[in-house]
Amino acid sequence: NGSKWTLGGLSLGKRWNKEKDLDLLINFYELSIDEAKHRYGVSYKSIAGRLEKLWDDESEEGVVLLLEASNEVNNRR
Repeated sequence: NGSKWTLGGLSLGKRWNKEKDLDLLINFYELSIDEAKHRYGVSYKSIAGRLEKLWDDESEEGVVLLLEASNEVNNRR
C-alpha cells in the first residue's frame, strides 16, 4: 500500500512499515552489509539511518516496537 503512516512522528513512507522496522531491529546485527541492502532494498546508509531513528524514538509506539524486537531476540537465544 502506498499510504504513509507514522511511528512516533517518523514517517514510514513507502519504503518502511512496521513489519520492516521490526525485522530491522531483530535482524540487523546478524546481516552482512550486502544481505541487509538486498533484504531491505535500500542503501546501507538508509538502513543505518532508519535503525538510528528507531533507537532514538521515545514515543510509546517506538518503545513498544523496541520491546517487541527485544523479546524476539531473547526468545531466539
